[in-house]
Amino acid sequence: MKVAAAVLSWIGGIVSIGAMWGSISPLIVDETVWLLLPLFYTLITIGVLIYRQWATNHGHKILPGILTIIFCGLLGGIFTLCIPEEDLGGYVYKPRPNSYLNNYSSSSYQRQSTQTKSIFPQPVLVGDRIEVIESFYSPVIGRRVNSKTISKAEKINGTKVSFPVSDGTCSFMAETDMSNLRIIGRTVKPAEEPKNT
Repeated sequence: MKVAAAVLSWIGGIVSIGAMWGSISPLIVDETVWLLLPLFYTLITIGVLIYRQWATNHGHKILPGILTIIFCGLLGGIFTLCIPEEDLGGYVYKPRPNSYLNNYSSSSYQRQSTQTKSIFPQPVLVGDRIEVIESFYSPVIGRRVNSKTISKAEKINGTKVSFPVSDGTCSFMAETDMSNLRIIGRTVKPAEEPKNT
């Protein structure tokens, strides 16, 4: 959907620029001052197209959709406004596997000795208290899960972690990648006593 919206937006923008130059060209011969109108329209249209690409990649669609309808064609604008929320997640920062962001919360890291390389080694385990690093859209609950959301890991499926999110009245299960989570607490399981043989 997002690719189709981008393609239709650029096609509509280029056609509208061409139409503007074509309709004004007879006047340009007689009055040079009319040259400013197509130049001005061209700059605005190209600016709208670039802004549409940036905005939809970062999860916005209302304003770029309206501007696309006005300057770059009806279909491109409608497609922009109808992009599904799950396609508007934007760019998610994923820290390197060995980076401190994967192993520390910022406050706990500052309290640790520099000789201590790992507080909570990855991967995330069931029962860990976790914090969301970057907000993301969850199709299961039909809304975004904000960054800094703190919860408890309840299920692990490969690199995906499921955890409950509450809206104050009900709890829903959300899921995101381990790289988008920071472990802020881990329940240490007691060591098993050796069995007497």
